[in-house]
Amino acid sequence: MKKNILVSYLLIFGLNLLGFNPAFSQTQLKRTNTINACVREYIFGTPSSDEFVIVAFLCNNGGVTNSWRPPQGLTELTEMLVIAGGGGGGKRSDSGNRGAGGGGAGQVIHITNPNQLQFQVNNAEEQGQPLSISVGSGGLGATLINVRAQNGENSTVSSPSPIFINITAIGGGGGGSANSVVEGNNSNYNDQRRGNRGGSGGGSVGAYGTGASDPIFGGEAVNSALGNPGGRGRGNTSVTGGGGGGGIAGPGGEPDNNNAGGAGGLGRGASNGFYTNLLPSALPADIPRMFAGGGGGVAGNPGSGVGDAAPGGSGVGGNAVVSGNGQPGRANTGSGGGAGGSSSPLNAFTGGRGGSGIVLIRYDFARILPVEYGSYALEV
Repeated sequence: MKKNILVSYLLIFGLNLLGFNPAFSQTQLKRTNTINACVREYIFGTPSSDEFVIVAFLCNNGGVTNSWRPPQGLTELTEMLVIAGGGGGGKRSDSGNRGAGGGGAGQVIHITNPNQLQFQVNNAEEQGQPLSISVGSGGLGATLINVRAQNGENSTVSSPSPIFINITAIGGGGGGSANSVVEGNNSNYNDQRRGNRGGSGGGSVGAYGTGASDPIFGGEAVNSALGNPGGRGRGNTSVTGGGGGGGIAGPGGEPDNNNAGGAGGLGRGASNGFYTNLLPSALPADIPRMFAGGGGGVAGNPGSGVGDAAPGGSGVGGNAVVSGNGQPGRANTGSGGGAGGSSSPLNAFTGGRGGSGIVLIRYDFARILPVEYGSYALEV
């Protein structure tokens, strides 16, 4: 028995020497560096070595674009996530008989090919060209019933390095408001009931009165391969439902009936298997793990002034509100704002603001060039 125990201890000791001890080989968050109010670095590794860094850009410090310089000898980034600001939510009419659409999510650009993230670095003592990083703010919710909500702002990453590929993510489309000046089938963007174009499109509100059976299309994505349209509204001579804003993982929802709102399109994140290398479990909870959900739409009903409000997508898009300000998209997720407004005569409430964007980058220490020695001498 003692011999078996001794063998077990020797085996564990040998595995420790080889780095196989599970308690010490797992990657962990070793330290956090706060660069400024908008930029933080998270250094991960084992107790014996640093392995990789995640840099989070959460805003523009004082409205000034962030400038980040890679460490000496870093030849390329490993991964990058660029998300634009979400669009704001639309506004219901004063009497509550016309609904509004939710805001669309900002475009999501996820790059895992390091060949697209290279710096021009020739030796270990050289520092790569700086990156200029702008994080898009969310679009304002509509404040007038005849003007749709604002689009979210773009997020950009650029560098003077000739081999770095500059990146622009497009802000989400603003949701359509209750405007009733133009009736009938409208596929153009002059009608303020239609959600705007964007990374994903804003939701529309259905037609009301003459030509009410004709749909009002939701806003389209600027690039259909990278975003989704907002939901179409539904309407008749009495009630109108607002469509949800488009999300990165699906279009905005269409109302189940004319007296309903459409849910915001779905977002995407670590919970459904995306961005896992950029969002390790040890990353602090204030960094979101779900992104780019659409804002919810709200209906209108002239009989009651109520109608139904719909939720935003994936818990990060803003929920619509029947009487009050639409809820905002969650900050740093690029999600759309929910539709809002009131049946009160003053109707002082607005659509919800879109959620701001975020930029996450990861680089591995293994991608830093080793120190090169031209010569060396031994002292004896």
